[in-house]
Amino acid sequence: MERFTLAIVLIVLGAGFLPAQEREVPARTLRILAVGDSPPFRQEIRNGIRYELPPPEGSVPPIRVQAAILDAEGAEQKSEYEIDNPDEPGLRLRLNNVTSRLTVPGAALSVTLLDDGTSWHQFQLPEGGDYLLVLFRDPQLKSWGKARSILVPDGGSSFGAGDMRFINVGPVNTAFTIGDRERFELAAGKVLFQTLGVSQGTPAQVMYQDPKRGWQRLWSSALVQNRGERSTIVVYFADGEKPRRPLKLIALRERAVALSKERSTNP
Repeated sequence: MERFTLAIVLIVLGAGFLPAQEREVPARTLRILAVGDSPPFRQEIRNGIRYELPPPEGSVPPIRVQAAILDAEGAEQKSEYEIDNPDEPGLRLRLNNVTSRLTVPGAALSVTLLDDGTSWHQFQLPEGGDYLLVLFRDPQLKSWGKARSILVPDGGSSFGAGDMRFINVGPVNTAFTIGDRERFELAAGKVLFQTLGVSQGTPAQVMYQDPKRGWQRLWSSALVQNRGERSTIVVYFADGEKPRRPLKLIALRERAVALSKERSTNP
């Protein structure tokens, strides 16, 4: 009997030391946010009729992308789109708007975004957790043909109701002031989470560090966030035609994702 009991204890203890590939990691979600300036509207008149011209090549991201997903061993993995439209499969990209969700396996993954079946953007997705992929044009190439990206935690355990998420994909440092709190700085390519709670007009200001003129004001406004909401502020390189400032900003609000029982007890 003692040997039998000992064997059970060893089996239970050993279960916690299974390698990652043998553990069942829960599925999670991925969303995409492409930030940037829209190209100017163009049209031409032919035979007395106005026709809208397509945007210049590289001035906008693909209208729709599909995800090809591989695990660490190179095996293809299945994914599930929140909006499954056989006529228009994949995720629709609209500048400065978050896409619907893509459910993917929980293991570490290699993801390739396809534009009409052709590889467009590749990135590595770490094991576990929901993520937001922020896409932006390369400041040097200024073309969506070669996009850059950063991954940002997107799950309720790290970005819940009442939270604010600051993302700086611009090429210079930024600084944020919320209400009477101490100013905090955010380097290029970095992300910071803060708790705002319910707000009906908290004053806020965003500055950027100009290499020649020092700190310059980019944006000032009053933050509004209702109960159950969370907010995102993204600073990005102004990639439109003849921008007045080198950086621009978008502010987004949304309902916070409800935590599952498992995530709320095991963040």
